[in-house]
Amino acid sequence: DDLDVDLLGYYTSSGAGTKALRAVSARTLVDSSTGLGWTTGRLESGTTRTVKIAGRQGVPAETRTVLVSAGLIRPTRTATLSMAPTGTPRSLGAVVRAPAGTWRTGTSVVRLDADGRLPLQLTRGKSHIQVEVLGWFRPQQGDRSGRFREMKGYTAVGAGTSGDLAAGSAQSVRVRGAGTGVPRAASAVLVLALARSDS
Repeated sequence: DDLDVDLLGYYTSSGAGTKALRAVSARTLVDSSTGLGWTTGRLESGTTRTVKIAGRQGVPAETRTVLVSAGLIRPTRTATLSMAPTGTPRSLGAVVRAPAGTWRTGTSVVRLDADGRLPLQLTRGKSHIQVEVLGWFRPQQGDRSGRFREMKGYTAVGAGTSGDLAAGSAQSVRVRGAGTGVPRAASAVLVLALARSDS
């Protein structure tokens, strides 16, 4: 199998009072191509649709910041999917871009609106969409404090560059320090690891 490892963010030891990430296996909330959680067909540009996340699939009702994977499925035109409630700074929003007829996904920390929903907007054409929740942020307990800092676009290991990864074998991946964008003082990192098989 080929191995992909993407760095999504890291924790520093400072930031008392911030929230901790509760990561979970991917939980699909919406897949418009199959009708799961979405009954009106493809998302169209010029309209805003929302996906309820808080209170679903184990996500606490009071959650307002989540880690999601969102996908554009066969857009009719090259388009961008925007995920950010009104008034959210661009740095706290997220986008996925896809050429016409392709399938692209993006993973990011996003803010929900006051009702725990994720607003979705498409820049051009029409597209099926998929939304999965990968975790949520909750108040930290005890003396385990830390601030989460999101990263975008850093691949620690890319498919085709890592060689084959055999069952039962181990491979070390640099996730902090020189060349990674993650300081050596980081107390923990959040990664997305995918094994791709040709069989």
